Amino acid sequence: MVNIKKQLVSKEVINKKSFGKGNKKKYVTVHQTANTNPGANAQAHANLQSNMNSRDASWHYQADDKVIIQSFDDDIECWAATDGRGPGNTESIHIELCINSDGDYAKTIDNGAALVRHLLDKYNLDISRVKQHRDWYNKDCPAQLRAGYKGITWSDFLNKVEGVQEKENFGSSGGSSNSKPAAKDTNSIVDYLKSKGIDSSFANREKLAKQYGINDYEGSEEQNTLLLEKLQSGAKPTETKPKPKTSKPKAKKEYVTLPASAETWKTYKLDVAPVKKNSDWSLTPAAFGGLTYEILDRPQANVVTIKTSKGKRNIYVGPHTDAKIFKK
Repeated sequence: MVNIKKQLVSKEVINKKSFGKGNKKKYVTVHQTANTNPGANAQAHANLQSNMNSRDASWHYQADDKVIIQSFDDDIECWAATDGRGPGNTESIHIELCINSDGDYAKTIDNGAALVRHLLDKYNLDISRVKQHRDWYNKDCPAQLRAGYKGITWSDFLNKVEGVQEKENFGSSGGSSNSKPAAKDTNSIVDYLKSKGIDSSFANREKLAKQYGINDYEGSEEQNTLLLEKLQSGAKPTETKPKPKTSKPKAKKEYVTLPASAETWKTYKLDVAPVKKNSDWSLTPAAFGGLTYEILDRPQANVVTIKTSKGKRNIYVGPHTDAKIFKK
């Protein structure tokens, strides 16, 4: 599987473009972007989310032929299923597959299937929990998979997720194999563990990886291949010494909370004096039940620098404003 690159959105984006934390993670829902423009790849869609998508929409991952990028933590309830506070939005992890004309469509499908497999293993879900956007709302999405674009149907995609179709036959018009390879020949760590009667969940694979000296296990193709080789070779687990505990406390960060009672809160560009006439944009704490930001700088008394959707801005937080400053 392509390693997952994290480009997590800001707390402000989470507050404005999702229902926040609480996702029950019972399903994995697949979408396709509907954007065939050259350059409309995973990075472009990740940047769209980081920069406060103008649409009221959000999703957890975007995948193209080269990379998978995560924008929201899995436990965030994103706005992707078009079913309000229904199970599509509140109980599913959402993946957008790119269809940019300058990308390799088949490779994007491979990467998307690998990501779905990773998430199913991570949360101990079976293939019946893989859904289309269409399952939650009457929309033709993922449109290309539903239409069998380039010979790859939704059934092919699910077969790819399950690992029961040979890579060279995937997406072709030929028949597919419904039998899994024998344990000694398999290149799937999940199939190998299952054939040995060993728990193949992500949690157990993470534990095994640590025992064999594979640190920071994320279920990547490279890590899975290495772990499989160690298990098949009969190698003994590596003795790892526990890291010495350190009593050095972590440095606390400073935050400011703007109260829910404030309808607006003026912001100022960093190169102007923070006085009323210089403000060109305001935050709206009341609309979100209050807003909290990390303090990046204190350029002068009662003025702090924060990061907003418009970049770094200064705000006034004098005693009479009811702003609360704290550390954690």
